Amino acid sequence: MRALSIRQPWIDMIIQGAKTLEVRSWELREPGTLALHSTIEVDHAAAYLFGYHAPWTLERGKILGIAQVSEVIELKPGQGLDLVAEHRQPLPIGEAMFGFRLTRVRALRRPFRISGKPFPFSLSRRAVERLAREFPDQFGACDV
Repeated sequence: MRALSIRQPWIDMIIQGAKTLEVRSWELREPGTLALHSTIEVDHAAAYLFGYHAPWTLERGKILGIAQVSEVIELKPGQGLDLVAEHRQPLPIGEAMFGFRLTRVRALRRPFRISGKPFPFSLSRRAVERLAREFPDQFGACDV
């Protein structure tokens, strides 16, 4: 299983269901289930824009939940404002950008600490086992 690192407060908005589209400059070739990892860094400007008055108190450096990437779409330049309700960033989309539509987002009751990476990364067997215990309906015997 793979994980995707996302800064706070963006990942919190995903967990809360307010953000359903993650935009990156690279394509995710295999839609499916991803673990959601919060980075150590906080996007303070976004935090204050969206009303997070103490963003340093948000969970960081941990797996916070899982989501289904139901669709990967190639975005067109200037398309950002059309997607602001899903993406939450009122910025234009540049060249070669991709959106990952996130569905079936589920939060962990007890997030756990791991180190992240800039691109999707494989989780250890131990991390996958922790996720499988919390979300048994999401994992078949072959996934663990």
